[in-house]
Amino acid sequence: MLKKYFYLLTTCLLVVLFTACSEDDSSTGSGSGSGGGGSTQECSLSSEDLQGTWKLQSASSSATLTTIANISVLDAWSKVTTPMNVSIIMGDADPVTASLNYLHVSSNDEKIFFFLSEESFWSSWGNTYIEIECDITDLNSCSSFMSHMDGTNSVHVDLSSISSVEWVETPSNGTYELTVPIFSEVAESSTISTDSESAMSTGSIIINADTPLVIQSLTDVQDAWDQSYMTLNSDGTISHYNTLDCDLINPENDNDCYSEGCAPTMTDDMLTGCSNVDCGSLANINDCLSWNACVWLDNTCLDYESNDMLASGWSLNCNNGESELVLTTTNSGTDNSYNVAYDVLVSDNQMSMSISQDFCNVYYYYGYDCDAYSGPAADFYGLSGNQIESLVISSAHHYIVSEMPTMRSNDLKFIENPIARPNIIQIFGK
Repeated sequence: MLKKYFYLLTTCLLVVLFTACSEDDSSTGSGSGSGGGGSTQECSLSSEDLQGTWKLQSASSSATLTTIANISVLDAWSKVTTPMNVSIIMGDADPVTASLNYLHVSSNDEKIFFFLSEESFWSSWGNTYIEIECDITDLNSCSSFMSHMDGTNSVHVDLSSISSVEWVETPSNGTYELTVPIFSEVAESSTISTDSESAMSTGSIIINADTPLVIQSLTDVQDAWDQSYMTLNSDGTISHYNTLDCDLINPENDNDCYSEGCAPTMTDDMLTGCSNVDCGSLANINDCLSWNACVWLDNTCLDYESNDMLASGWSLNCNNGESELVLTTTNSGTDNSYNVAYDVLVSDNQMSMSISQDFCNVYYYYGYDCDAYSGPAADFYGLSGNQIESLVISSAHHYIVSEMPTMRSNDLKFIENPIARPNIIQIFGK
């Protein structure tokens, strides 16, 4: 359930925050809660104030939950009292000990899911995590999986030796305890093991009624090698340009290059930097598709170029005296267009655009019944959907006036561009 739900939520958020969820030519998704409409009250901004090229500086995003009553839920934000220490031996590499300090639990009518990680589920997770999925009525019927990635080595393996757990809830003092038996697993030339039974205990937190709980807030500052530009043209069209200059990366390991879509540069078998991938030089499909920056088309490896997810038109709307930047996206291969209205501010050659959107409004777009927030509620152990008043995803993007660069464009990078993919949804998509 967890992975399936998070996948859907990731997709939904991507659509609402970039294309909205409405019928043709309608406007929705404003940071002010309005979808447009205009007003006789004059706004301080004009279209001329927004025209030109803007360079993305930073983006921030958050997920906020509000309940209708005071609710006690499992505390997945704090470290457990006793972490699980896992020994990881990968081939000839030195042994690694991972400390799983956080416990996240979710459930539905059939399954209960335990997620053990170095960092909080609502944060970065760390390098190592274990998933345990059990029949909710039979904790002796479980399947388990572990992933470890440290930038140099990685292992992803089913843990058949973890087939049962103990789960104890004590409502009187709001505590929860997961006991995982000692285990050892040999797979993929790796050995994963613990030397003792692990009892991970955590407490609860109270979500106060009508008091928004910020699940997680994230801020991302654009790296020097990864830049994004947006030009608002006077004819109402938008031009997007994204650059990737791998030479500016100072990598500590190969993964620092690969994670940015770059190739490691080796000198005398030593990593000395990163370089841009030349898709046109790759002669076969396997080499081509091994790089996210490339696509195989007509027996030729080409730079991946697709702006289907990016808005192609813009306008300035005045809504009750508040300026809104309305971005229009047309679905590829159709005439269906969708609008998103952002609150916009311009001052001292800087522009900020922001938006907030309720989860259920997005979910309805896909034809699903939001069912009183039952989907997101399942990921807060102890919370039911009808106890949620709202779940809001907010994002803001900050720009400065700029000139268009001349370096090579990597159009794939828009997928990582917070304009299209606010970084808060990373917590819903891992």
